[in-house]
Amino acid sequence: MAIAAFARAIAADEPLTVLGDGSARRDFTYIDDIVDGVVRAIDRPGGCRIYNLGRGETVTVLETIRTIEEALGKKGLLEFGPASRGDVSLTSADITSARQELGYAPRVSLREGVARYVAWLGGRRL
Repeated sequence: MAIAAFARAIAADEPLTVLGDGSARRDFTYIDDIVDGVVRAIDRPGGCRIYNLGRGETVTVLETIRTIEEALGKKGLLEFGPASRGDVSLTSADITSARQELGYAPRVSLREGVARYVAWLGGRRL
């Protein structure tokens, strides 16, 4: 959702409010990788288990915005505001069990995922 909101603001030349200084780290995962993990978990015999699915790698919010700017070919109008109360500086998926037990291996990088997202949007209104 953040990537869509960031892309929408950048594409429309609208101000994009960055909460905090942009150094918060997030683990963005492309939908195809999540679907792959879910299918692997469903097909796993032997009962129920909980698996953490994600990319297993983090990037800063600012790195994410810069990647979107690059894919769109334009700079965002960034405004910095206070961090959200209770927001954490790092969110990341520990995908160790999914890797070992399901053979889960995310393949789509942030750069590639953002490029695919922007291409998919094409002429659609952001």
